[in-house]
Amino acid sequence: HYPLRRQRQMCIRDRFVGDFLPFMSRTLKRGAYVHSFEPNPTGFAAASMTLALNDVRNVKLSPVAVGKEAAVLPLLISTAEGKEMGGSSKIVEEAKEGRTIDVDIVRIDDLVPDSRKVSVLQLDIEGHEGLALEGAPQTLANGHPLVVLETLAAQDPREIEAKLRELCPAAEYTLM
Repeated sequence: HYPLRRQRQMCIRDRFVGDFLPFMSRTLKRGAYVHSFEPNPTGFAAASMTLALNDVRNVKLSPVAVGKEAAVLPLLISTAEGKEMGGSSKIVEEAKEGRTIDVDIVRIDDLVPDSRKVSVLQLDIEGHEGLALEGAPQTLANGHPLVVLETLAAQDPREIEAKLRELCPAAEYTLM
């Protein structure tokens, strides 16, 4: 619980179906909130239902993805065989195999007011983490949040560490 209870005011969580939202919402101090992004319509519907069933009111859920700049990009949501990808859905440059839908990409810095400090920035966005961080330099500099992310097996986590150090040298981010 500790990172969520510090003086910072907001936690950002991206790309999941909402199973952890009720717990996260209960750990926040009064006036704080979780901002969650879920571009996959199935995941967004599941997270919305979780929030409603648990009467969660301090979570802001948006049907967008986060990235380097505002755009509309294809999100791969099912394989060529028609299998739904769920939490493995990912932004792709072009639809080669499988079914895609167009999703809005929004910069984290455009979503987080300068007056709000983020305590935890958690990203699980299937290889898009570096680009999402490029859209968050002000958010990173404003509060030096704990950054928790998942990388794909083909990704080198040291590249993410280097990107964080480049975007926000004062935070002295270190890979753990």
